[in-house]
Amino acid sequence: MRLTTSNNIIKITISLLLLLIVTNLLSAQEILFEQHIVDSTFIDGYDVSTTDLDQDGDADILACRKGNGGEVCWFKNNGSSSFTKIPIKQNFTAVRSVRAADLNNDQEIDIVCAAWQINDIVYFENIGDENFVEHIVDNNFKGAHTIDLKDVNGDGNTDILCSGWDYYGKNGEIAWWENDGQDSITWTKHLISDRFQQSPFIYGEDLDNDGDIDVVACGEENDEILWWENDGSGEFISENMIDSALNGAHTVIAKDIDLDGDMDVLAAAYNSNKLVWYENDGNQQFEKHILPNLSGALWLDAIDLDNDGDNDLIAAGMNSAYLYWYENDGNQNFTKYSIDGGFSSGFSIVPVNMDNDGDMDLLAVGRFSDKISWFENDLDTTVWIKQYNNKTEPKIFVYPNPCSEIVNIVTGNQGDQKQISIFNQKGELLHSCFSIDKITRLNMLNFKNGIYNILIKNSDGKIYSTKLILQL
Repeated sequence: MRLTTSNNIIKITISLLLLLIVTNLLSAQEILFEQHIVDSTFIDGYDVSTTDLDQDGDADILACRKGNGGEVCWFKNNGSSSFTKIPIKQNFTAVRSVRAADLNNDQEIDIVCAAWQINDIVYFENIGDENFVEHIVDNNFKGAHTIDLKDVNGDGNTDILCSGWDYYGKNGEIAWWENDGQDSITWTKHLISDRFQQSPFIYGEDLDNDGDIDVVACGEENDEILWWENDGSGEFISENMIDSALNGAHTVIAKDIDLDGDMDVLAAAYNSNKLVWYENDGNQQFEKHILPNLSGALWLDAIDLDNDGDNDLIAAGMNSAYLYWYENDGNQNFTKYSIDGGFSSGFSIVPVNMDNDGDMDLLAVGRFSDKISWFENDLDTTVWIKQYNNKTEPKIFVYPNPCSEIVNIVTGNQGDQKQISIFNQKGELLHSCFSIDKITRLNMLNFKNGIYNILIKNSDGKIYSTKLILQL
């Protein structure tokens, strides 16, 4: 009996040591990013975003720059890290931001740009085969700076949001332009606020979980971040302060950082080198969490880079010699890592699965380094360790994974109510439902190919998450 007990103790000790080794490997694991240069002569680059513009299954790149008189273009992804540059408009003075969506519901991806020095918001209609016809949305919006594309009034049409960074008058409106849904779109401007002195950023997201698009924006001169509540029809019925003292607030993005089912807010402040995230308590009261300073902080966003089920952070600074990512330990304690590769003066950094390999890569533009690069995420070892570690106490099981139509979600016990939510890789809520079944079947045919976060909130308040890959 003593020998058997001793053997059991030895086995338990070995198991604990192995678990400790795996856990230590997990915590010590640093993702490696390999830089792939898309364009090394992109002078004075301001902005990049991604979309599958030609709908061939690969992520393409949209970009704009001040250099060479101003230009907006797209880079066609040919696969194997090869891109072909295709101009959309040249001699486009001080074009500052570029976004894409199907605006006229013809199944083609259109493009919207803002140009701050000439006060223009421009819509490029894709008439097929990525041939574009230019339409002016507004040619007198002072300091037209950053675009966001969302259905603001819930009518099924994608509207335009824009912030105004008025360099000369130091004023700054934020507004949205209503899409009337006709083939030849008529745009109607709706002012949200004119309180800011230079507003460099606006972002639409459901901050109060009532099913409509609210707005968060910032003022760079008056150091404010606020959000506006949408009544569901596109009328903004309340103005709510998040922070009145973030010096040089430049970027604000809403993401669910702590995966508790409500949207938090991320901010970068150029003048004070500050990176901050604001934790939403569920009642739209925001607790400020300050990250380590980043020189010339211009961008802060969130994505799960290491596939461990929580949201990490990514950041860029105009005066920084590196891009950075911040590993989340699951409790919103962040460890900072640099992304090397001779890339400096980052103006924006966005997550994208560029090589369709199941992990998130990064795309960035460096204004003064004149580069557009994407950074390939090498996750092989990290994924294996985290899958092994997760087997010690599985909370959610999804199958098949990847799935092509129906996904089965196994969690909890039969009869226990749980809320199941599906988020895309931008942190946007796409679907939410309640279930009392141990195995819940969901039809994924209305979703697009990609990687999704599935979040389960049990009746006891505990929250668990996992990944799902959809391949239709």
